[in-house]
Amino acid sequence: DLVEFSTNVNNGNNYSDTIVKLTRTLDFNEDSSYENVENKAALIDKNGKGFTPIGNNYRNAFSGEFDGQEFEIRNLYINSDNEYVGFFGYIEGAIIRNLGITGEIIGNSTNSVSVAGLVGRGNNGLIKNCYNKANITAIGDNTTSAAGITAGGNTSIYCYNKGEIKAITTRYTAYASGIGGRCSYSYNTGNITSI
Repeated sequence: DLVEFSTNVNNGNNYSDTIVKLTRTLDFNEDSSYENVENKAALIDKNGKGFTPIGNNYRNAFSGEFDGQEFEIRNLYINSDNEYVGFFGYIEGAIIRNLGITGEIIGNSTNSVSVAGLVGRGNNGLIKNCYNKANITAIGDNTTSAAGITAGGNTSIYCYNKGEIKAITTRYTAYASGIGGRCSYSYNTGNITSI
């Protein structure tokens, strides 16, 4: 259950030395993807916050390995005012592999904000063989970063982005990238805008 997984990490369980495996494609719009279908309405409501990113800061970061096994998270919706926003908000030395994301991810903060499809931000993480097709929007009053895979602090290899990427700031600098972080053997075909 992704909601329980997110709650556990954000409450301090970093899953260090643990491999978490996605065993099937999960679609937020499909009842069959929910262990508790009562959660569905809040998670897909475009007037609400949607899914809570896994790992909300460096103190509550995911530090294990997540293997998507080439499955997909479909129709993911996130609208967060946290500083780190993505399917994973913040990771620390983690490995994210074999995973695809579709949907819409928005980060809107009065501070700095880092928003991406796979990982908002992290430290020494590795994202391998992943892709993003979600549209990404980062809006911040301070430094604002948006990317398809990771908005910084991680390495991406064999990844691609096809989602639209927008970074908007009211005062400082806006950074937008198709992949983000340190990357190799990766490519972008999505539109990129920074304002």
